[in-house]
Amino acid sequence: MPPDDLGSEVAAISGFGFGKVWLVGSHLGGVIAIIGGGVLGLKTEYLPNRLFSLIAGSILITIAYCIQKRKKLGLYAVYCICVLNIMGVFALSTQDREAYPFYIAYPFYIVFYVVIQMLWFIYFYKRRKWFV
Repeated sequence: MPPDDLGSEVAAISGFGFGKVWLVGSHLGGVIAIIGGGVLGLKTEYLPNRLFSLIAGSILITIAYCIQKRKKLGLYAVYCICVLNIMGVFALSTQDREAYPFYIAYPFYIVFYVVIQMLWFIYFYKRRKWFV
């Protein structure tokens, strides 16, 4: 429930519907990282060993908890993730695109991904008063 200082009109207009996507994604990603990498010992390109899997899973679950409880840490984590995702896409765009099968559509992918991250940033920025 949002704080009462926003007023009932603002709370009714700007619900937290899409914020639940971050909650589900963070909880699910954290549990998969902890169980898959930490417990079962599965290794991927992104989770090379058990310790890193446990750390990544714990961070994801902490972010989800902070967003769910409307803590500032969760809000700042969302901002950081959006900025890091945009930086990562631009870092990938400097690589050899012809090695990928969809290299013709790659510029559209970059624009789409950056726009989505900016929309997430704006979405949480408009709800920043909810976080204490």
